[in-house]
Amino acid sequence: LILSIIMIELWPYRTSIIFQACEDSLQEEELTSLLLSDDPKLARTSKRKGNSMEDIMRRFESNVSKDSSARKNSKKKLQKVFLEVSLYEVYQKVARVLMHASEQSISEIAGDSDPQLFEQLLLEKHGNSGKIMMMSDIIPIDDMNEENL
Repeated sequence: LILSIIMIELWPYRTSIIFQACEDSLQEEELTSLLLSDDPKLARTSKRKGNSMEDIMRRFESNVSKDSSARKNSKKKLQKVFLEVSLYEVYQKVARVLMHASEQSISEIAGDSDPQLFEQLLLEKHGNSGKIMMMSDIIPIDDMNEENL
């Protein structure tokens, strides 16, 4: 929790992009499952063009799973994928691209502290586990209960 507060305080723009990517992908996953449970035909017609944030986050799953047959058959919930994906990976592959997508990005980025310190914080090993921060560390606790995994 303290690391999240530090990240939000010192790097609000970068941190908000990571948090927003996490939230959007989880909401898209939930919407997809609702559509499929109601009417599979409706789910196919509501498919947007391009990649959704859920699709982008699922690519991390295929990077984690090296076995191609396991990758194709896997439909893990994103919460499980987030247990295996670090915040640093998401920052490098998603947030850095999105940071420069808007016209106001220069003024928004100016409010952040030193970007190299942000990356060092994301790579720092924390707590008793000795692991770097994972995407699952920023998911609200009620979303990480056993029935959602």
